[in-house]
Amino acid sequence: MKSIPWIYYDAEGYLKRLYLTENGDLVRETLYQNKWTDKQQIDSDVVDMSLYEDMSIVYIKKKGILKLAEWKDNSWKNETIYEFKELLFGLYELKSYMIDGKINIFVLNKKSVKNAFIVHLIYDGSLKSVNTVCSLQLVNEAVQHYEVEYNLNEKVIDIIFITKEGSEAVIKTTQCKNELWKIPVKLYGIKGKNAEFKTLSYNNRTNILNCSREYSTYCLEHVALYEKADMVYNNIYETTSDIDDITIVNINDILYAVWKEDQRIFWTANKKKWTNVSELKVNNADSIILCRFSNLSDRNIVAKYVFLQIDPDVKVLMPEFKSVNAIESSSSIFSNSGSTASSYKKAEKREELLYSVSENYDKKIQILKYQLEEKEKNLGVLKAGYARITDAKRKSDENLEIMNGIHENMLNEFEQFKKQQETLKKEVDKLRQELKIKIVESENMKKKVDSFIEENDILKKQLEQEKNRGILKMFKKNRN
Repeated sequence: MKSIPWIYYDAEGYLKRLYLTENGDLVRETLYQNKWTDKQQIDSDVVDMSLYEDMSIVYIKKKGILKLAEWKDNSWKNETIYEFKELLFGLYELKSYMIDGKINIFVLNKKSVKNAFIVHLIYDGSLKSVNTVCSLQLVNEAVQHYEVEYNLNEKVIDIIFITKEGSEAVIKTTQCKNELWKIPVKLYGIKGKNAEFKTLSYNNRTNILNCSREYSTYCLEHVALYEKADMVYNNIYETTSDIDDITIVNINDILYAVWKEDQRIFWTANKKKWTNVSELKVNNADSIILCRFSNLSDRNIVAKYVFLQIDPDVKVLMPEFKSVNAIESSSSIFSNSGSTASSYKKAEKREELLYSVSENYDKKIQILKYQLEEKEKNLGVLKAGYARITDAKRKSDENLEIMNGIHENMLNEFEQFKKQQETLKKEVDKLRQELKIKIVESENMKKKVDSFIEENDILKKQLEQEKNRGILKMFKKNRN
């Protein structure tokens, strides 16, 4: 995820560029006589930056420090807005917008190799809030993972982002009103690989330009989102050549899709319908790069990204739309008589009316097709869910039967154990009674033994006395 350089026209119409050097220096330069001059280094160790006004830049330093730089008193003044803690995998895709007098800052906080969060900060001289908008799974091929659109009439911020669901890349959207973010909803899936997208809002609709590769074919697709959540799909272009970068541009209320294909620039315009693809002639296709873009001098040109030719001449590449049919029609009107011109105008109005009705029908058909596809997808999801539930119920019933059998066996074993326990208890009680009797008998026997011992001792003494008396008698008899 490399930082994309900025180019912009200031209020006086001078073209300026804002970029990072290989060493991470944040630099601004001004184009004068086809040369970049007035080089100004704003800061160092920078990983990404975002321009929201000519003299105001938000940027991120390597250690996760979010800073604001403003041109005051002929020098750049820098201040710290916020410092991200526990920065594991870095901050990317910085965007900033001035909304209702406050700087709204968005950044992608990468939490792992595959996952990230979109963070929203509000700053107006001091930090007002820091909120996590949503989480997403990173799409390896995507140049940018999210785009921000602001609806001035509704006072709401829309974020459209790309994420992965299984093996499919999907486009989702979420909305913020009164600083509260809604739960993201899925808009549609993108088939194939190398999926990327760009957005641009005007005339109460958000335009999304998708690019993806399915097998060997690249496909460009336009999706129009209307305020009532209606979506209209248009397949713009298909090619087997590599499409490297895409952008979407609004010039004088005409929408253009522009892309780089095999070192060549192609475009098509959306004026009621998408026109045939045209090639934009350039002097040196190898020197063309995609840049972020802001136009402060001409509000008739609105774009977030443009192609810039940097050699031999520095030039912002913009398509030019010319309708051959319109030129021929106007010349016919002026060359013919008034009645013919009047008839032509009536026919032209009828044609425009029929075209408008046809376009409305096409739009309704596209909406109905999309709704049908979504319903079929939902039906497939429901069928798969029903099959999973049925299978789960079958397994649950089988498990329930097994559990019931186990439960019955355990009850039988418990009853047997209970009976054995009661029998054993009776035997133990009986043995205890017998033991008590034996103890009493033993005590009685001990008393008898003690009595016999005592009597024996008395007899021994008496015998000893008798012996002594007999000896004494014999002694006396012998002396006489």
